[in-house]
Amino acid sequence: MFNVITFGSAIIDIFVLIKNSEARDRKICFSLGEKIPMEDIFWTIGGGGVNTAATFASQGLKVAWVGKIGQDWAGQIIKNQLTELRIFADFVGVDSQHPTSTSVVLSTSEGRTILTNHQADRYLQEKDIDWSEIKNTQWFYLAPLSGELANLTSAIINFAAKNKIRVAINPSLDQIKLGYQFFQRISKGINVLLLNQEEAAILTGESFYQEEVILERLKKLDCQFVVITQGRKGVKVIDRQKKVIYQAGIPKSDYIDRTGAGDAFGSGLVSQLVKGENIFEAIQYGTANATSCIQKLGAQNGLLAKNEWGKWPKVKVELLKV
Repeated sequence: MFNVITFGSAIIDIFVLIKNSEARDRKICFSLGEKIPMEDIFWTIGGGGVNTAATFASQGLKVAWVGKIGQDWAGQIIKNQLTELRIFADFVGVDSQHPTSTSVVLSTSEGRTILTNHQADRYLQEKDIDWSEIKNTQWFYLAPLSGELANLTSAIINFAAKNKIRVAINPSLDQIKLGYQFFQRISKGINVLLLNQEEAAILTGESFYQEEVILERLKKLDCQFVVITQGRKGVKVIDRQKKVIYQAGIPKSDYIDRTGAGDAFGSGLVSQLVKGENIFEAIQYGTANATSCIQKLGAQNGLLAKNEWGKWPKVKVELLKV
């Protein structure tokens, strides 16, 4: 029996650190034909499916990832790394037609630019999933499913409902574009819906700045919790059962790399619900995990270990009147 099975992307992230680059109007500028010295280069694995699985594994939970890799060296690296992280990898499919997805992160003192090439992980199909085996779990965590993968959303959530599996979902833009009515139909099968403010606006069809209107529409969904992250403002969580909204800020901290912060928050929050903690504790831990994540390069290098909270104080969670 697994505690959590995650779905979503897996990718090789190649970080290229460039010390002296020119930046204009939030753009990294290079001259054609120029040789650019690198300060450092290294690689790590990433992607929402494996990033979230890494958090669950670091919390001592039994976790598996369902997804696809290519039949190449990069795919083998991902599978080896999953094993090292104690993430069950027998549900991983190998695609002989498409290479493993890769990204190159150009990181400078001014910011970063990411070059992405999504391949094998976008080609997971319903027939590739061993449904009889994955029903032996307490939770599904759906990291963003993009491209054709978005079409698996209904199948996974319906399967979870039939097998009494709890579901957390952090939808991609492609999933969100399936529409508000689509999410209304499947929301009874969702325990935790994770969105940022922009995604919440797109899903509800409201203006980004009409926060109260967005919240009112999201309250009509049948999810147990709807989580809306708001950048520096922190997070709001709608608790449909108790008919309240929780609000929390974020701790003051520096950062080195924001890659994977959203995955770290969502999976950190859900990891505590899996353990039976209350939503207050879950919000605090998700925030702590995301804050720790951004202190190091890569989406997984800064994740908290079991029973660790990092050096920042727990954020205060307030109860708002509805």
